[in-house]
Amino acid sequence: MEMRKLDVMELMLLAALWGGSFILIRYAVPDFGPFALILVRVGLGALLLIPLLQLKGQTTAFRKHWFHACAVGLFSSAVPFLLFAYAMVDVTGSFASIVNAGTPIWGAIIAYLWLGESLNRNRIFGLLLGVLGVIVLVWGKLNFGDQGLGWPVIAVLGATLMYGISASYTKAIPYRCSAFGNCNGQSGWFNNDSAAFGHSLLARYAT
Repeated sequence: MEMRKLDVMELMLLAALWGGSFILIRYAVPDFGPFALILVRVGLGALLLIPLLQLKGQTTAFRKHWFHACAVGLFSSAVPFLLFAYAMVDVTGSFASIVNAGTPIWGAIIAYLWLGESLNRNRIFGLLLGVLGVIVLVWGKLNFGDQGLGWPVIAVLGATLMYGISASYTKAIPYRCSAFGNCNGQSGWFNNDSAAFGHSLLARYAT
């Protein structure tokens, strides 16, 4: 399938917005704290997209398949956003964004184990090369002492793992969540079920 110029421009705009979010998180998270910052981020997205969900006439489908929508939102947005914000209290936005590029590694591994997707020689070579690159990036940072960056680095890697799970889950379920349904799923889960976990993270910054 040949990409149009408009497709390329939209892809570049998406990359700029996605990459820019890491810089903004790095600046905002020391003052907000991880949970509060991501609550605002997801909440603003929900406020924008909930009316669009209604205008598109997708509220009935969302109510019918709310569990899958929430699960996709959990793994594709709520948890990885929170993990990135937690990590960027200590690591730079550029480091987090570069490690985030390792998401396809988890995606391919999980799709192979869960969905039985094939891995040819080229894919295996690409995976090994990607894993080597990630190891080079994080090797000197895996210090779990009081001043170490071990846990923030694990959080970034965990966020990319969540994206990989989300991709395979979306393919595995019979219901395909729309962008609007996914947004409402993530906001519903994050605003309710994650409160206890989020408050435990906030305790770190309250003292």
